[in-house]
Amino acid sequence: MIVLALLLHHKSGTPSLSYKSPLDFGKVSNLEAEQPEEIVFNVLNSETKNFTNPVVYNNLNSPITLTYVNKNIKSNYQISKDGAVLVYDGSLLKSANIDPTKLNCGISFRVKIITTDNEKFQSTLFIDIPYKSDTSSILDGYLLTTIPMDNKCIFYQL
Repeated sequence: MIVLALLLHHKSGTPSLSYKSPLDFGKVSNLEAEQPEEIVFNVLNSETKNFTNPVVYNNLNSPITLTYVNKNIKSNYQISKDGAVLVYDGSLLKSANIDPTKLNCGISFRVKIITTDNEKFQSTLFIDIPYKSDTSSILDGYLLTTIPMDNKCIFYQL
């Protein structure tokens, strides 16, 4: 079992981080998900096609996919054009005069691994979520970033 205990650091809005099926990766969905205190991934001995609940293969050959949503950045804002279509390209942020630098945030994970022999290990991982990267910006409607592998994670036995 892998348990992720979550702590979000942000400058504005109401952030939420929740499990997302790898089959839905890249799709906009579940925007109203509540922020769980922790996400428990069950470890499977064989591959599955069912990712309804958080699972990971015992050889760690499956991704851990999460979705991040920051709500309530601005309230009572109205789109001025009648029949305007809401698109995720950053235009709404620009028209609402939202400073993208205030959208930077960070996530801390307390990762707890429980082996089949009931041995417990724990570590904390810190990840920054910037508003822009070398190749894209939230004002483009998406942000693609990766976690550098030099982000060392040392596990301690509990």
